[in-house]
Amino acid sequence: MRGQAPQTPVKVAYVMAVVIATISGGAAFFHAVEGWSWVDSFYFATATLTTVGYGDVVPTHDASKLFAIPFMLFGIGIMLYSFRIMGDHVVEKRLKALQHSRMTYGLEEDVDDANPLPQRNQRSAPRKGR
Repeated sequence: MRGQAPQTPVKVAYVMAVVIATISGGAAFFHAVEGWSWVDSFYFATATLTTVGYGDVVPTHDASKLFAIPFMLFGIGIMLYSFRIMGDHVVEKRLKALQHSRMTYGLEEDVDDANPLPQRNQRSAPRKGR
């Protein structure tokens, strides 16, 4: 299995662990530097990485502001990637269930033909007239 991508459930577990570690690391930093409660620290870290940003809790120390810049840049990327992996997992499960039901009930149409999602890492066919 060397050189192959991990199975989707393994990816989901790995990505969730990375998300939890990222939010926890940010919360620990803000708790230590800003002196916020753990609840406020986790609240701020989660609101920041999900781009909600209510503005009711804001960093006041220069160290926190400097930490927040890469925390946002990298953390938001991690969050977006995790949402993609979880979405892929849901779609994959739905397609497997669809394929199973088609095989069980003897439907002729192939699941791949019914898949409205484009395959990853494949270029679409060039449009005519261009």
